[in-house]
Amino acid sequence: MASTKRLVIYGAYGFTGRLLVEEAVRRGHRPILAGRSLRKLAPVADRYGLEAVGVSLDERDDLARLIARAQLVLHAAGPYAQTGEPMIRACIAGHAHQLDLTGELEVLRATFTHDRRAREAGVALMSGVGFDVVPSDCLALHVARRIDRPTRLRLAIAGLSSPTPGTVKSALGVLRRGGAVRRRGELVPGPLLSPSMVVKFGDRPRDVVPVPLGDLETAWRSTGIPDIETFAAQPRLRVTLARALQPILGWAREHPVWFDRIEPFLEAQAHGPSEEALAQGRSQVWAEAVNDRGDRVESWLEGPEAYAWTARLAWDCAERIVSGTLRGALTPAQAFGADFVLGEGVTRGDA
Repeated sequence: MASTKRLVIYGAYGFTGRLLVEEAVRRGHRPILAGRSLRKLAPVADRYGLEAVGVSLDERDDLARLIARAQLVLHAAGPYAQTGEPMIRACIAGHAHQLDLTGELEVLRATFTHDRRAREAGVALMSGVGFDVVPSDCLALHVARRIDRPTRLRLAIAGLSSPTPGTVKSALGVLRRGGAVRRRGELVPGPLLSPSMVVKFGDRPRDVVPVPLGDLETAWRSTGIPDIETFAAQPRLRVTLARALQPILGWAREHPVWFDRIEPFLEAQAHGPSEEALAQGRSQVWAEAVNDRGDRVESWLEGPEAYAWTARLAWDCAERIVSGTLRGALTPAQAFGADFVLGEGVTRGDA
């Protein structure tokens, strides 16, 4: 008998949540739209003739009733440092697959602590099903396979020039915690926003700065490479500003109330990309692998605008999971392979 359970988008009224709804309907899905505010959900649900369910992650009984109807939950409501754990626990208890869009390192690490329980429940957990992590994870595996016994991996992303409020909130969380790298398989403190370096993406060289992306966890699990560093492209003016602000950032981490004061202002300035940018923008990933003999290879990916690509990638992952037999906590590349990210409008190059 075919399953009567449904696909659920939680956080369907946020910027990226609305893109997920649009992409779902385009593919012929009729998901249940859920989120904390039924008032905010209603216009989105009415536009597409979909069911809306208002439920907070704190309302355990109501959340359990929603998950009981779900085959898979696509979780789009951050900040995931607060929302990730309760959603994963609810999905495991309700025997529903759980996918989310986080790129936050600590949240991605936490997802893998639920691997055994997810397997016992017969469900898959996958965090980071957008940009970042899917393209970078797939490129990490691709570049790792191009060289014998790689021991060092560097990854860089470009394309988040018009962030949403959710992305700004996540970025501030990174600034609060500081930088990180992986050395000999272990996460250790690392530089943040400085020093910069120049890497050659598909179209041109770009300045990038060290940022502790979620790939420090996913790329390690996908490739087994023990030393990993991650970077994000920034305009040269921002690179110069970041270098000058290093002493201030250090002070701010010792006085975290400063972040609480500036967060509302920064979120108010973040509106996400325009319709034109969503349609015409491009995003990129660069990867370099090195081994102990000094052999070096690099590869790059270019694809659609980051938020538009996220909606597409998330549903690519969701459709694969509900039609397959994957179980436990997985990275995108572990689950689907290095070529999974390739598709319409995506190019990959090697050097």
